[in-house]
Amino acid sequence: MMRDKVLNKKIVLGAMITSLCMLGGKTLHAQDAIETPQTQQTSDTKSGRKLAEKQKEQEQKKKKATAEALKQHEKNQTPEVRKRMKEDAKRANRNNSHKSKFFLGKLFGKKDEQ
Repeated sequence: MMRDKVLNKKIVLGAMITSLCMLGGKTLHAQDAIETPQTQQTSDTKSGRKLAEKQKEQEQKKKKATAEALKQHEKNQTPEVRKRMKEDAKRANRNNSHKSKFFLGKLFGKKDEQ
């Protein structure tokens, strides 16, 4: 009798998890294709284009400042440390280059259109 209750609970729990997984994967992508008219309108107007250009310039300035800060940081290090930093970066790139996406990202991430 006790075994039957445990078995029934496992079956019900398994069915619930399966149904949630099946339904959950479909609903996550429903809002990806929605474009708001506001975003479309700002890119068409002159002020929207100017705003986009300003934002692009600011992003470029941030990237340039970050790159300069990294160069300065490297210059501040001793030659031994610079060599070790370079070797560590190579090792990290080599180890991380072949890794695939995390499985939850594969399941619930945006789908690549082919």
